[in-house]
Amino acid sequence: SSRHLYDLLESSPGTIFIVAFHLDSDAHEQAIAALESSFRGNKAAVNSIVYVQVDATDHYQYRGILYDLGIDTANHYLFPYFLVVRDQNGQLVRGEKAPSIMHAVIEDFLGAGS
Repeated sequence: SSRHLYDLLESSPGTIFIVAFHLDSDAHEQAIAALESSFRGNKAAVNSIVYVQVDATDHYQYRGILYDLGIDTANHYLFPYFLVVRDQNGQLVRGEKAPSIMHAVIEDFLGAGS
């Protein structure tokens, strides 16, 4: 549920989360695979990331966070969205450049001292 997700994000200082808000396709898995490939050789970066998948069609469970992020009424073709967050700071990304944007955000987080 939204509350459980918020609790997880707020109770894990220093942890980098990637929350994938997806629909029925596997596009989110392809983006995560591309991201992991971009960190090949940097085991510390890969090991510092926690992935969470959220079924964006489940408005009963996730209405709160979908609304808070402004994606509760987003067109289906815009998905997947990815929230990259650490210590309650982060960025919401989508689109074909999502893996490279997530990589840059994670690099910033790691450079800030993990």
